[in-house]
Amino acid sequence: MSMTPTGGRAVVLMIILSGLAGCGGSKQFVPSAPSATPATQPLPTGFRANSIFPTTGGTWRRTNVEILGAGFVPGVAVAFGSAFATEVSVVDSGTIWTTAPVSAAGIVDVVVINVDGARATLDHAYTFTPVPVPTLTPSTQTVSPGGPLSVTWSTPFAGSSDWLALFAVGSGSHERAAWWQSTAGATSGTLTLPAPSQPGQYEFRYLVDDHIEVARSDVVTVRQP
Repeated sequence: MSMTPTGGRAVVLMIILSGLAGCGGSKQFVPSAPSATPATQPLPTGFRANSIFPTTGGTWRRTNVEILGAGFVPGVAVAFGSAFATEVSVVDSGTIWTTAPVSAAGIVDVVVINVDGARATLDHAYTFTPVPVPTLTPSTQTVSPGGPLSVTWSTPFAGSSDWLALFAVGSGSHERAAWWQSTAGATSGTLTLPAPSQPGQYEFRYLVDDHIEVARSDVVTVRQP
């Protein structure tokens, strides 16, 4: 009996299907997925923190510290207890330079958090030590608008980024100040200024770094005589 072209193709198809059905029972052939390609280079092995220096700093002033270890890469975070450092610099895979934040007094763990989420902990490695806060003394408690006014300050620890400012009572330290001036790193001194032209209650504030408020003076009232 002759086989038509159409019939021949049908028979061949049946033979192929029968062969596939006999391989592996009811399982179907599924091509394997292509292997995943890492999006980034693998992180260094041996991620750890070995030591920190210094091991202590003041409660209201940031302290520069160095952390030694291994496996550090740019982008790591550093936590001192529950407070995170805002400036972290990876010098090399074994060295981090950072700044301990402002915090309450106490002993805390120092945790280096790598970009992949791995953590390296130095248990009870850093101590925030309470130190006396600066004092601010206005020259008067009442002054006329634009009248002479001065403030005397004294601090046990001075920094190049310390400054004094006069704020309206109730305003935040990130709001616009009525007056401000750097202390130029001096531990004490007196600064003079004209009183604000707008009547109201004001206070001097001692600030460090980026608007971190440390101390306030007594209230100065500006009013017409």
